[in-house]
Amino acid sequence: MRIIAGRARGTQLVAPKGMDTRPTQDKVKESLFSMIQLDIPDAQVLDLFSGSGAMAFEAISRGAESAILVDIDPKAVDVAYENAALNDIGRERYTVRAGDVLSDGALAAELGRERYDLVLANIVADVLMAMSPYLPGWLSADGHLILSGIIDTRAEEVRQAFKKVNMVIVNEIARDGWVMLCCKKGAAQELNS
Repeated sequence: MRIIAGRARGTQLVAPKGMDTRPTQDKVKESLFSMIQLDIPDAQVLDLFSGSGAMAFEAISRGAESAILVDIDPKAVDVAYENAALNDIGRERYTVRAGDVLSDGALAAELGRERYDLVLANIVADVLMAMSPYLPGWLSADGHLILSGIIDTRAEEVRQAFKKVNMVIVNEIARDGWVMLCCKKGAAQELNS
């Protein structure tokens, strides 16, 4: 795992030991960030199920202003701090939280008070669908919602869950049996429309 581009390009990242992590492949990460590159500078980022923090720190390396990283496993907090230090990212640029946004109403309410230009959610389909009522409300008016960690056989279920809450799939990356969806609020032009 490494930072692909930006100020910290090429820096290696540490993965949380003993955690069941699904690091985003470099090619997929590069494709994603190429799609949204013009919207990254000065962005406010929310990285849910952040693990090592690779996606949030990639965004900061490419010019995002700040990021909030959230993972259910407290080990991820320590690893995120370590990866930020490896990339010379000051603590004023990010916050790391351990918690479950589905079961911790106070954490969900705290996160929901802000609007983010980029929300990253890398977790299994069932959790993404359970969060579909909340995530659109956490986006800024022109923000990007990136859903990943989706097994290809469940991708249509996730698409439909987010369409029901007025999210539009504007791009999709499929590789090796996994799908990543890039969504925006309803006024965007839908992929293949």
